[in-house]
Amino acid sequence: MIVSTGEGLEAQRTLKYLQGVASGVMVVSHLWAEACMVDKYNVARADNWEVIDEELGGANGPWRARKRKEEGREPLLAGFEVLIEGELEGLNRSKVVDLLRRTGARAVPDKNAFSYTSGVTRLVMVDSTANVGAKVVGKLLRSYRLATVDKDWLLDTLGGHCVRPILHYTLDTVQRKELIRAGYSGPLVE
Repeated sequence: MIVSTGEGLEAQRTLKYLQGVASGVMVVSHLWAEACMVDKYNVARADNWEVIDEELGGANGPWRARKRKEEGREPLLAGFEVLIEGELEGLNRSKVVDLLRRTGARAVPDKNAFSYTSGVTRLVMVDSTANVGAKVVGKLLRSYRLATVDKDWLLDTLGGHCVRPILHYTLDTVQRKELIRAGYSGPLVE
């Protein structure tokens, strides 16, 4: 997949870019195509123009996603179930569901559709936890054992191809010990 970049190979988070990273395909700069016009031997050197994530300061998420797929490892979000609650600014719901599917996660239509089996990580994703409010976020965590994250959790997880900690993408009122009590572990609570 080819995307537009500057000389630093930093890609902006377009839907096309996110789909490429989520799919584990090689995402290269348009500069590669230009270099191929000058020297046809650059066709075999596409990895020299593999892009990095602009918003994460040059994280190599696209490379990491591609390598994970090439190595035959399970998708990054395998075992995740995500409820998309409300509208996500700038993102069409069906496109978010597609991104989740490409990374191995399952979108659920409502909180009653979570499987609640061991080994499944359940999240509620909203446009902004600040807009949802501490009362709702707290109730979901305490009553249903569901952590609520901003949509940026998914975008940063994809961009860096690394599961991001919940605490960076939820309200300050949520504490690590509450997440652990609700069953979250590993990189989600680091």
